[in-house]
Amino acid sequence: MSKAYDRVEWKFLKAVLVRIGIHERFVRLIMSLVTSVSYSLLLNGSQFGYFMPQRGIRQGDPLSPYLFLFVAEVFSCMLQEAQRRGDINGIAVSRGGPSVSYLLFADDTIIYGQASAATMTAIKQILTSYERVSGQAINFDKSSMVVGRNVGEQQRQHMADILGVTLVIKHDTYLGLPAIAGRYRGQLFQTIKDRVWGRIQGWNAKLLSQAGPGVLIKAVLQAIPTYAMSCFRLLDYLLREIKSMIADFWWHNRGDRRTHCVSWGKLCQSKENGGLGFREMLAFNRAMLAKQGWRLVTRPDTFLSRIMKAKYFPTSSFFRARMGSRPSLTWRSILGVRDLVARGAVGRLDQEQGCESGGISGCHDQMDSEFSLHLEFFQQTRELLLLLMEMRAAGERVWCGR
Repeated sequence: MSKAYDRVEWKFLKAVLVRIGIHERFVRLIMSLVTSVSYSLLLNGSQFGYFMPQRGIRQGDPLSPYLFLFVAEVFSCMLQEAQRRGDINGIAVSRGGPSVSYLLFADDTIIYGQASAATMTAIKQILTSYERVSGQAINFDKSSMVVGRNVGEQQRQHMADILGVTLVIKHDTYLGLPAIAGRYRGQLFQTIKDRVWGRIQGWNAKLLSQAGPGVLIKAVLQAIPTYAMSCFRLLDYLLREIKSMIADFWWHNRGDRRTHCVSWGKLCQSKENGGLGFREMLAFNRAMLAKQGWRLVTRPDTFLSRIMKAKYFPTSSFFRARMGSRPSLTWRSILGVRDLVARGAVGRLDQEQGCESGGISGCHDQMDSEFSLHLEFFQQTRELLLLLMEMRAAGERVWCGR
């Protein structure tokens, strides 16, 4: 979208708020906040008057992101209706799995469809209709299209001309992450290291207070790879290099070399234990991936969980799933920390419910409402406990005792 916030029509926004069922009083309150804004211009150091806009929502207003999501929901409903009519088919990641017709994140959109002129025409009509009613404008200069390798060159160009977008071979990144993960993961995530290094170089040229480096490390440097860590297992050597750069920045913010007086492991301990509360990158990466695995177990109705289950464990549970043929990098990463999810699940049951190793049926009777959301979770927990008991009987120390 081009200038997504600035182009929202107020009448359309009000109609959407009423349509989704917000009370009339709150609609009036919201619209009064949106329409009461005024702007002034600063030219050559001088301020010139005030003027009232006729559309748009304010940048930086904490309410604006939610209002924009309401507007974007209309576009989502239009795509869903087109899929129900059969105008857009989407793609299925696996046989029998749910089809994906679009992905939305704020004003970034990916639309999947069959490589045909009819599908491109349907998408073009949806975009045109959405522009007309909402005031939004598609930025076709930044939009592109990727077509499968089995489609001829002439047909590719014809479909690109229908949409008015650029034809590319592949999308390199989406939301800052690689869209296609190949064999060379070091090159894929090199941008994360470069971003950390660029921030450090910029700060080294500034005079920082004594507490400044610690705040910047926690709030900026260690937050840069967080999103990537929740989707992929980063290479160990890459995490070590990032840790070394952060440690060097902590002990000196100039080019000279200084001795690290305290080990990085000590700095990563909590302040109560004498540390500074920095993150251990490898452990944090495993924790973020384990959180994704826990969501697959506890939230089987989410769209991602249904896709993962249909592709990798359609007839079993997450704890019994195998790697499969040609698995994605995300699935390999999550499966690599399944033991951590298992230990956490059993430890939580043991601590909160007081379950003994032999009382599997008693564990199910004592589960509170948090573990009573889905019948599938009961089945997976039973299989998990049985599996861990088998491993314990084989001599492996995996049980989380009290």
